[in-house]
Amino acid sequence: MKTSFLLLAFFALFAVSALALGTPSDFFSGADEAALRARLTEQLERRQSSDELIEEDYYAVATLASLSKTTSFPNSAQLCGKASTLLASASAKIVDAQAIHRALGVISALKCESQPSPATLSSLGTKLVESVLANDQAQLADLHAALAALQQIQKTASPAVTVSSDVASEVAERIADLMEPEGLFRAGSNDEEGTAGNAGLAYHALALLKRAAALNVAPKKGADGKSGPVDASKQAALKHIKTVAESISQLLADVDEEDDNIIEFEDSQNPLRATALFWIGAEALTRSGESVTVTESQVAKLAEFFLRHKRVSNAVDAYHLLRALKTVASNVWKKSPLVVTLPNSSVLASSKGEDSLVKFRVTDVFGKFASKANVYITKVYPTANEKQVILHNQQATPVSTNADETLYSFNILAAKPDQGLYSIDLSVAPESKDAPVFGAVGVVRGVKVVVTADLSDVAVQVVDALEDEDLEQAYKVSYPEKVAEVIKANPLQHVLVSFRGRPLPVQQAFVVFRHEESGHEVILPAQLTGNKYKVHLNLREAGRAFQGRSGKYSVHLLVGDAFLHRPYFWPVADVFLSLGKQREEPAAPSTEGLRPEIHHQFRKPEKRPPPTVSMTFTALVVGVPVLVLFVGLFLVGANFSNFPLSGTGFLSAVGFLGCISAVIGLYVLYWLQLTMVETLVYLAGLGLVTILVGWQALRHRLYARLAASAKDTKRD
Repeated sequence: MKTSFLLLAFFALFAVSALALGTPSDFFSGADEAALRARLTEQLERRQSSDELIEEDYYAVATLASLSKTTSFPNSAQLCGKASTLLASASAKIVDAQAIHRALGVISALKCESQPSPATLSSLGTKLVESVLANDQAQLADLHAALAALQQIQKTASPAVTVSSDVASEVAERIADLMEPEGLFRAGSNDEEGTAGNAGLAYHALALLKRAAALNVAPKKGADGKSGPVDASKQAALKHIKTVAESISQLLADVDEEDDNIIEFEDSQNPLRATALFWIGAEALTRSGESVTVTESQVAKLAEFFLRHKRVSNAVDAYHLLRALKTVASNVWKKSPLVVTLPNSSVLASSKGEDSLVKFRVTDVFGKFASKANVYITKVYPTANEKQVILHNQQATPVSTNADETLYSFNILAAKPDQGLYSIDLSVAPESKDAPVFGAVGVVRGVKVVVTADLSDVAVQVVDALEDEDLEQAYKVSYPEKVAEVIKANPLQHVLVSFRGRPLPVQQAFVVFRHEESGHEVILPAQLTGNKYKVHLNLREAGRAFQGRSGKYSVHLLVGDAFLHRPYFWPVADVFLSLGKQREEPAAPSTEGLRPEIHHQFRKPEKRPPPTVSMTFTALVVGVPVLVLFVGLFLVGANFSNFPLSGTGFLSAVGFLGCISAVIGLYVLYWLQLTMVETLVYLAGLGLVTILVGWQALRHRLYARLAASAKDTKRD
């Protein structure tokens, strides 16, 4: 009674100290780090000497430098040379702040010997931010890059290089103007929509600005002990920064409501990068002195999101992933989740000692020791039935043999569970209240209890009829032995194989007949009858399945199950099967040597008539209609004497006949390819021209007739 009361009291205190609702289910392991290092190293090795210093180079170098075991960088001399050249040219005229930032980052990460002098870097830092600010088309990323580059210059060359309060006020105002009402940021003044990734850049840029302009430094006191005059520009900058900082918590809370397990900022191109930028920027701005509220649940959900995307494919994503995880592991709020994982997710029911324990690994997001912890098992139940609790109120104990003190264990086999899937509902919390980590309640992890199959009463028998089955006459064998003699069966007999097993039933139970000479296999499913598996092979009907191959076959038992510790593939006997006349199999074609040459033959063209016949047919098709036309005109008495041969009359007459011909041609095109609408459009224009030239031709003909009539009258 007293023990139960203490456990309940401990659990109540434990739940209060672990307010988070969940904890990440995985961590960024050493294997993940090694795979990432190999991938980025290969990327740098592929660089050509003529390549420019690009974004991927900077992020690959910066990511490798942040990994714990990186000792060398491929093509480092080449990268240093490109970065130094870029900075030397930039000192004369600043063109691209982002390129300058990348070059400074490469030089710092590689510790390049050849780099610009401190004086050159100081001069570059002095005009870098002002140069970007003077460009009305500068993007948020340019401002961030300029401030980040200035920070690198302050660290490596000249700490005295700063930003004036007037410039700081203008930069803060420029950034604040890009904020949307809901808290997202646009990339530039001409953009319409904001993103979380741009918000993260804005937060980080403002954090860098506070450091570069010393905005957090109080004004110096005078000789009388009073503070100096208030800097209005500095106050204006701080006001803009505070306005931005106040929007972070609400924006994070809005996204937190969308999912119970992760926090993800949607982005049309890259949600991982957007979420990482937001998280890194929010933490940096808070670290600079601004007040931003972040809950333990939100940190745990962010960590879960990042760890779900830990297998990245490019250097940019890898850089942001690692920075985000490092911010999760160590941040200004001193809130880092304890990660609970299972090194081994299965337990053998018959195991003893250490092997019978379920072990939990409690670490940070990088799989390293975070804090000594209390791990409390609330309940254990079959995954398919939560109400059937088999174990509850147990405390996991630290594993004494574990050097890094991250392993805890408890004995699930004390409840004597059957094989199957079980869910473990647990809570975890740091031992010390001052530890910069937090635990969780209601953490569920799955474990599988497996068993060893026990096969018994294995019997192989050949009978003339099923009624003759007699286990006393059967060949019996125990695992892992095999029947000593070869069992023979003729085409009129039956082969019976039976066995018992525990547990029953199993998911897979087969008897495999393998032909010794050809390797041909026949797999027959075993049927569960009562508490025994049986296979019946009727040799009268087995010819097709066995392809008529008589000869010696080895008989194997194949038993498998998801909850078996290991499957069985046990050769129990050899049988000689006589299946009647053996079918002759054609020899398999050889896959070696030269293949027959392939000859491509095109289809022979159809026979065509001789050219003289074709030309004669063409002449008749074209010439006969023309001949018929002229003969017809002659027969109807057509008079060509009045056709004008000069002047405007000739032009109008030829134009009219040409338009008539064009109309006929348009009708032909209508039947061949034009639509009715297209034809009507063309006909409208052509018809107007035809009317005009036709009217002119008829007018000329009328004047000619009137002139001829007047001439005849005068002659009379």
